[in-house]
Amino acid sequence: MIIGWTKFKGHTLGDYQRLVNYFAAETAEKRVNTSFILVRRHPSPELLRGTPAHVLTTLGALNHKHRLSAFTLTFSEDDISVRSFNAGDPDLRDTVRRIVGLALEVAFPGVPKDRRPAALVTTHTHTGKLELNFALPRCVIRADGRVRAHNPSPPSKRAHDAWWAFVDTVNAHFGFDDPGNLDHARLIKLPNGIVKQLAEARRNLRSSPYEVLEGFIPAVINEASSILAERGALNRKDLQKAIMPVAKNIGLTFEESSDFGTTFVFRSEGIEQPVTFRGPLMSAECDETVSRWPSWNEERQKILRAAPERLASRWLEMADDVSVRHKFDKPDSFEALSEFLEPAPKPAPRAFRQKDRGLQPIACLLHRLVTEHLMGGLVARLVTALPENLFCDPLKKLEALNARYAKQQEPSETSGHPGSDRVEPTYRGAHSRSSGAPGDPEGARGGRTTGSDDRGSRRDFAADRGRREYDGRRDRSVSKGRAETRETRDGGHRIDGAGSRALAALGLSELDARIKALLARLGASQGDGAEQIEDALEPAEIGAPEENDELLPDGP
Repeated sequence: MIIGWTKFKGHTLGDYQRLVNYFAAETAEKRVNTSFILVRRHPSPELLRGTPAHVLTTLGALNHKHRLSAFTLTFSEDDISVRSFNAGDPDLRDTVRRIVGLALEVAFPGVPKDRRPAALVTTHTHTGKLELNFALPRCVIRADGRVRAHNPSPPSKRAHDAWWAFVDTVNAHFGFDDPGNLDHARLIKLPNGIVKQLAEARRNLRSSPYEVLEGFIPAVINEASSILAERGALNRKDLQKAIMPVAKNIGLTFEESSDFGTTFVFRSEGIEQPVTFRGPLMSAECDETVSRWPSWNEERQKILRAAPERLASRWLEMADDVSVRHKFDKPDSFEALSEFLEPAPKPAPRAFRQKDRGLQPIACLLHRLVTEHLMGGLVARLVTALPENLFCDPLKKLEALNARYAKQQEPSETSGHPGSDRVEPTYRGAHSRSSGAPGDPEGARGGRTTGSDDRGSRRDFAADRGRREYDGRRDRSVSKGRAETRETRDGGHRIDGAGSRALAALGLSELDARIKALLARLGASQGDGAEQIEDALEPAEIGAPEENDELLPDGP
């Protein structure tokens, strides 16, 4: 794990808002070479602490110039697996929670939690590694309610040592990669802006003119190793003199040296800009670094072991200053660090049951027991143990219904043609008919005559089609598109009427034969597909007076 602080070019509310949005937004503008592209982060950033609205509201209420501090903790894939973290691994989530809590304690030493401003902590995992972004308003709230400025990382050696002690403590406690180890140490560092442009260009499958600068770093390290092997010693001046030919070949022109780094002017593909290389080999630490090279890793292990003690010492010093300045209670010890170093309790295992499928294994087991006759004796004992009067009430109701339907099945005095249990209503007015009316095809064929007050039977076309020719004029009173019949109102099933009573008295073999014949006729009818059949209403259900000129299926 490493830490990097954000440097602000401006200190307006708009500058702070762009940074907060960059931490929390799903999309962000990234510079690649000389253009900007819109990058969509997948997975999206996750809010671990606070909200952007709360932080921006706090920043808007502050009136001092420097109102926000921001830094990022970056973990390698070996430290924290992004896939497992996004999947909700409880151990990794607890580790991140503890790291975030300790970082906030270092940022606000000696400040009670209820006196701290709203902080924003987000994650970035779209790059393939976990990044924790912190946006901390520079203020604290005193006991008297006054808001005063507070810098989480003041420009002092004590604060610098405290933050690096925090990094060493976390890496040593969880076994993360140590950035100070010689195998992971960045002896030469490119500017952070160029590093980000190179990474974004690779993610978007683009080339970058800055790629040659990455090749410059291993070339310098090789030159330093060669000089050290030949002479047994190395200083900064000799190293700079040896790397000048290599720098010239890739477009670098030496500009100046300082205690913090070596500056070159980079010219390539229309680009001309100063580039400052930092790190132990390119700064004033070069001579000391080379002298410590053989025992570097051993010294790092000592530093890591002493990191918690160093962090506690620096934290107490800063907490004393903050307590005096803002009139908080002076802490006696760094309790948050003690809690952080304690072994994390193992979370209790939780069993998850998938929704609507939790009882499926039990149902499958019971089904197997029954189908394979493995519990026949048990079922028999359960059935025999049932009370005899369990089904008495349903039995009585069924017998009463059967007796009523058997009684209603007796022949009715209502006239009708043979083979039909439906009667036809009397047609009157313009559609009335008589036995000997001229032009009446029914009368001409010698059909059954009906009186003016008699109700004849309507034909069920699907059931009676094979017996006689259908006359469409008979159904003028029930035209296509009219109101629904009783059959359609009942969902396509006749629940009452003489037809259902007749079917109830049939034997099983005769009923089966009739169903097969009806299905065959229905198949033939559906094959034609040109006629629509509607059943008439039962006589008892027709409540219209005889003087009505037209009878509708659903009543007057």
